[in-house]
Amino acid sequence: MMNLNVSTRLGFGFAFILALSTALTWLATSQVTYIKNTLSGINDVNNVKARYAINFRGSVHDRAIVLRDTLLIANNTEIPPELAKIKKLSEDYATSAEALDRMFASQHDITSEERSALAKIKAIEAKTLPLIGRVVEMRLNDQGPQALELLLTQARPAFVEWLYLINQLIDLEEGMSKQAASQAYAVASQFSLVMWGATIALIILGGGVAWVLARSFLKPLTHALAMAESVAVGNLTSTQEVEGSDEPARLLKALERMQRSLRNTINNIYVSADHLSHTSEDMKTLSEQSSMGLNRQNLEIEQAASAVTQMTAAVEEVARNALLASQASGTASSSSKHGREMVVATVSAIQQMIEEVQKTSTQVGELARKSQDIGRVLEVIRSIAEQTNLLALNAAIEAARAGDAGRGFAVVADEVRGLAHRTQQSTLEIEDMVTGIRGDIEDSVLLMKGCTLKADGTLDVARSAGGALDEITHAVEQISERNQTIASAMQQQAVVAREVDHNLLNIRDFSIESQEVANKTFTTTKELNQVINDLREMMKSFVL
Repeated sequence: MMNLNVSTRLGFGFAFILALSTALTWLATSQVTYIKNTLSGINDVNNVKARYAINFRGSVHDRAIVLRDTLLIANNTEIPPELAKIKKLSEDYATSAEALDRMFASQHDITSEERSALAKIKAIEAKTLPLIGRVVEMRLNDQGPQALELLLTQARPAFVEWLYLINQLIDLEEGMSKQAASQAYAVASQFSLVMWGATIALIILGGGVAWVLARSFLKPLTHALAMAESVAVGNLTSTQEVEGSDEPARLLKALERMQRSLRNTINNIYVSADHLSHTSEDMKTLSEQSSMGLNRQNLEIEQAASAVTQMTAAVEEVARNALLASQASGTASSSSKHGREMVVATVSAIQQMIEEVQKTSTQVGELARKSQDIGRVLEVIRSIAEQTNLLALNAAIEAARAGDAGRGFAVVADEVRGLAHRTQQSTLEIEDMVTGIRGDIEDSVLLMKGCTLKADGTLDVARSAGGALDEITHAVEQISERNQTIASAMQQQAVVAREVDHNLLNIRDFSIESQEVANKTFTTTKELNQVINDLREMMKSFVL
């Protein structure tokens, strides 16, 4: 990993985290969609079929009662209203039958048990309707005893079987609704565990990726900081192990090259200072001899000129070395500035990482909003169940007022109330689960924010490293300025030495001025020794 660039490592890390977040979102969406489809199937399909079957049962039951009442009526003038009731009940039955047939024809998930139950109902219907017609016809022909016998022996068993088959269809639809609700409940129960597991896995894996990335950044930056601090206090002997070829590793290598360059430059300055010191001592000796023996000056003038020539060459060599040291300091300053640019690039990459984490937090917030939409849909379903329960209660009250005639309808109303109550309970349970899911999503948002804070901390560390590099650059620039000062001083010394050489050559013609020239040379030598001592004191601050 240390051989990869910072941007590549960050790209891989955040691509991995985004992939995990996408997988978690897909899992949550698929589970919620399954629950939604299951509830839609219960309310839009199974309950509708059950309602049509209940209409069948009410129509058949009421027709049996009206047919019985028709035979018990003694006054023929009261028969037509009863026959009108039978016709109305038959039309209601036909309306529900047509709607149920259309549903069976349009739905592709109708089971064979449902189709078989409906076929049996149609068969008993075809068998019973002619019996009803015959009973009515006999009653209209004043064949009451024969009609009663037909009702008791054939029509009554047919009605009983008809109601039994209708009840079987109702029980079948209710059982399918219960099974679908149980499956939805099981999925919702598992969904919470799955989401917890997935969230914990996301936290662990995301934290691992963040730890690996942070470690790969901080280790070389820490080494670079340690080396920079050593250079800042004058220690040029520190070494750091360099691993990889990424930007922080290249920064550390550049700092090592800068340290070696500074060490070599200062060693050269030490050597030049020693050489200059020896030359200065020789020059001092010559000046003293010149002052003490003017009579021997003509004999020693060539030696003095030679010594001054050597001194001039040495001074020029020192000036040249000082200029090279200044150039090396400039190179070190450029390396420090390049390292600063690398740190700025690292800061930019970390800022991009923070922006990606914030985008992921926004997507998780959008998922929380969608879970709230599911809660509102469940609220509508629960409201419908409550209204159904209220309507069933009103129907039961009306049936109770009707006495025996409404007993069958009361049974139907009780069953509708029970079905509405169970639907309401299932809706409440699912709503609680969705609320739990929303809480888990909000926890995920908080974890994303925590990751953002950690990334901000990493950003501060990188910026601190940039500040340290700025200090290194400033220190190197100061060294460069001092080297330039030394070079300028050495050049001035070379000029003075050349003047001394010229004066020595003129001593032969100006013997009267020889003592004065010697005194000036002695004074210049003292100043040169002082400069050399100052240079040595300055070099002591560096550890080589």
